Amino acid sequence: MRRWRPSRLARPIIPLILGNPELGRQIYRNRFTLAGQTISGGTTSIFLKPVLEPAWLIELHGFTWLAHLEAAGSAMHRAFARTLILDWLAASRSLPQEARRPDVAAVRLMALVRHTPFLLRGAGTTFEDKFLRLVARETAQMAHEPGRIEQALALAYAVTAFESSLAFRAEAYERLELAIAEQILPDGGHVSRNPATLLNLLLDLVPLRSAIIAAREPLPQRLSAGIERMLPMLRFFSHGDDGLAVIQGVADPAVRQMRAVFGQDTTLGRPVSLAAYSGFCRMAQGPALVIADFGADAACSGPLAFEFSDGPARIVVNCGYPADGSKRWIYAASGPAAHNTLSLDAGAADRAQGALARWTGALRKKESERRGISETSQHGTIFHGGNVLDGNLLHERDLYLGAAGDDFRGEDRFIRDGASDPDFTGMSYTLRFHLHPSVKATLSKDGGTVMLMLANRAAWRFAAKGCVVELADSVHLAGLPQPRRTQQIVLKGVIGRHDRVNWAFKRLAKRDRREATQNRAPELPF
Repeated sequence: MRRWRPSRLARPIIPLILGNPELGRQIYRNRFTLAGQTISGGTTSIFLKPVLEPAWLIELHGFTWLAHLEAAGSAMHRAFARTLILDWLAASRSLPQEARRPDVAAVRLMALVRHTPFLLRGAGTTFEDKFLRLVARETAQMAHEPGRIEQALALAYAVTAFESSLAFRAEAYERLELAIAEQILPDGGHVSRNPATLLNLLLDLVPLRSAIIAAREPLPQRLSAGIERMLPMLRFFSHGDDGLAVIQGVADPAVRQMRAVFGQDTTLGRPVSLAAYSGFCRMAQGPALVIADFGADAACSGPLAFEFSDGPARIVVNCGYPADGSKRWIYAASGPAAHNTLSLDAGAADRAQGALARWTGALRKKESERRGISETSQHGTIFHGGNVLDGNLLHERDLYLGAAGDDFRGEDRFIRDGASDPDFTGMSYTLRFHLHPSVKATLSKDGGTVMLMLANRAAWRFAAKGCVVELADSVHLAGLPQPRRTQQIVLKGVIGRHDRVNWAFKRLAKRDRREATQNRAPELPF
């Protein structure tokens, strides 16, 4: 792309999410709350403050905090925003490496473009000239970056918002369309399999599309088609409270952001039940919803994990990821023990790690079991998936959700190629079902059932056979500044002795709740 200098704002790009005015007032006092941590600049520039937390620096140099200053709304907040940009330019030679990352630069450029009307209103020619040169410099960097979707988006933002030639815009749109084709799967999911990445892309893509439409200019066909493919997939990942499922790296259910995107969705495409390319299954019956992960890549953090909700009330959830980017918590949240799936004891994990050399061959051998299979009938929805733990051990999981949405059952099986395999026979395992913090759980005296009371006063009863049932402490990380204590249902067994575990969640009618207190287990179907 040839050198380009923006002259005037021609097509404002209006963000879907407004900032927080209270945070804007704090920023005016030189106090920045970013990545879950508040740091004050005191009487000096915040950009000269020594900070060791990379997540905090990434947010600072991404300039997304401009939204909070604009939300605060007064002329003094606008003037302070301009002062911060000038301070950043003055410190540009000594910026940390986080500020120079291409993905951070892309976020920064989009923030500058989105808030151009706010920043330039009443500004003098000196600031306006420096600001437009900054936009030109950042745009030139995006033009020379490889075809990552973040950089392509930022480039499209700049040439769309500011006066530019048709050729410039056509080139930028083509680059963005190619990036979408490379990173968005045929079912609409992102190649990272992280639903939050899909949401963030739509939060940027939808306003870009709206700006092009508002300018009454031709909408790039492949750009529009990509958005329309992504929107139903975002609905695929949404629970009854409109928030994201906490899977594959999600750190926030982001209900507000999800509703903002859904408010711009005019086609209302229905989500599929089986997203084969992304590796997820969605079972929706009545008010109940189950989202299961059968990802086939070795980086899958919770193979065969699921989440379960009853209308707006979440029941079984994964622990999620920390909002502050804490490495300690990220490490803990990345393991299978933080997901609603199987985890082997420490010795088993070491032995399975030693078998990674056989992983590829085992995956090919068991490929048919690894793929998710979903069937829906008048009686309900059935999901079948398998996960190769080692060349000699396969974990299979069947899920069933009844047509009324009041009967959710599962079966976990452990299949060994060799019945006398010394690496796994006699090895203990744990199946975990982490409960949402709003769920109150009580284990019966005989340890056979667990009563679950939801925030909406609905009651469910859980029971299992072929294992030992326990209730233990857990933590919930997603959407919270600090980990929140909660509970988990724990099923324990031994391979070779408990190779088949059946379990069931059943919603109780109001008339049955008194009976439920008598600790009667629900009939298990398998």
